[in-house]
Amino acid sequence: AQAFAFRKPVLATRTGSLSNVITHGRNGLLCEPKSPEKLSETLNLFLDEKIRRKLNLGVKNYSHQSWDRYVDGVVQLAEKIYDN
Repeated sequence: AQAFAFRKPVLATRTGSLSNVITHGRNGLLCEPKSPEKLSETLNLFLDEKIRRKLNLGVKNYSHQSWDRYVDGVVQLAEKIYDN
């Protein structure tokens, strides 16, 4: 998600590819699809300063780990290319 690039937590529904990337309560929040009530409840969680801090820290850690995995993948690919 582009929000992760800016180290911002994400709110998404529990469908699609974002639900595979977001860990509820760690680097974002997930809510049930097609439920305005659940969406409202989940949005209100962002108002809690303690939750916001936890999510912001989680996103920073996730972004750092994702970048490391990306770099590792590029290095492995380069090694395979140069070994052949």
